[in-house]
This record gives sequence, structure tokens and C-alpha cells, in this order.
Amino acid sequence: MDKSLSIDKIIDVFTALSGGDCSDPEIYCNPSKAAIEVNILPDCDVQANMISLCYAAGCMAYYKYTLRTVRERIPNFKAGDITVADNSDSVLESARLLMLDAMNDISHLLRSKRFSFSSVKMKKV
Repeated sequence: MDKSLSIDKIIDVFTALSGGDCSDPEIYCNPSKAAIEVNILPDCDVQANMISLCYAAGCMAYYKYTLRTVRERIPNFKAGDITVADNSDSVLESARLLMLDAMNDISHLLRSKRFSFSSVKMKKV
């Protein structure tokens, strides 16, 4: 069974979220696509869940894009009596929450990354 996600659908989600500002969305979308694909459970029907999986990959790509672009913005400036403040923190937080929500929606389709600890009873020799 093919576990490949649609890069076109991921780019569509990314473009809608970013407003089309990124000239090369593949830079962000391909790694996010790979990150989701590598963790898909073997019994997952990718075709039946394509929309949710691609949406999550698009949100992940948008979060990574936002992380990079927020660093490049000028935080605020003053011109005479006018002060312009950038809302980068709220944009970044919104992108993070969007990604977390999308990842939560597909968590049942992905391998768990949580650690499990258990004890082993040892025999005395």
C-alpha cells in the first residue's frame, strides 16, 4: 500500500496559510511531508486519511516557515508620533497552535514518540 502524501495538497495548505508569500514552498513542504510519512502506522489507510495527513504536513511546513520569517522581521519602529509594532509573537504562537492541533488530529495514524518504561524482574543467582 502506497504511503505517499500528495505534495500538491500540502503546498496548497501551506500557500493558503502563508498567503502565498513564499517563493519556494517545497523547501518547507518536502521535509514536513517526509516527517509525517516516516511515522505513519503500517495499517493506516493513507488514501482515506489523505486530507488530514496533508493538512498536518502543511501546518507543520507553515510553522517552520513562520519560525524563519519571524526572525527576519523588524520588531517595531517609531516614525515621529507613529509607532509601528510587529505582532510576530502572536503570529508564531498561532502557527504553533495550528500545527499542534493538526498533529493531534492525526495522532492515531502515527507511531507514538513517547517512551515507555517498565521493570523487569531479575532472578537472584
